[in-house]
Amino acid sequence: MNIRKMKDTDIAAVSRIEKLTHIQPWSENVLTDCYHSDYLCLVAEENDYQKELKGYIILSQVLDEAHLLNLCVSLKYQGFGLGRELTARGIKEVVKRGARKMFLEVRRSNMRAIRLYESFGFSEIGIRTNYYQGSSLSEDAVVMALVLPVN
Repeated sequence: MNIRKMKDTDIAAVSRIEKLTHIQPWSENVLTDCYHSDYLCLVAEENDYQKELKGYIILSQVLDEAHLLNLCVSLKYQGFGLGRELTARGIKEVVKRGARKMFLEVRRSNMRAIRLYESFGFSEIGIRTNYYQGSSLSEDAVVMALVLPVN
């Protein structure tokens, strides 16, 4: 498995994974904006000739605070620890850049993700009521925080 910085040529594949995996996917334009900003965008691919993207993580950082904005693993590769690898790499990268705390929001019903984040030491610090909105898919977000190690 290779985790590397996203390239502009990855955006279409990232968008496909996003649309097939998320309940309310980000648009390709939003993903493009993230790539062209100063966000940290990483992708995971197999070390084979196909170089198929399996997942990605997008993080932002302002001063010493990082925010995990999006973590997504292609449906056919879920359950193999790739989300854990991407999260660990994202944490490592923002720590190198001076982050001391990381935040994220996750759907209240996404217990698999909540357990993943808790395994890294994230803890719930609040609820954002109806944070995820759209048709009948409205749902609260659990806000989580992690104090990061000093590099």
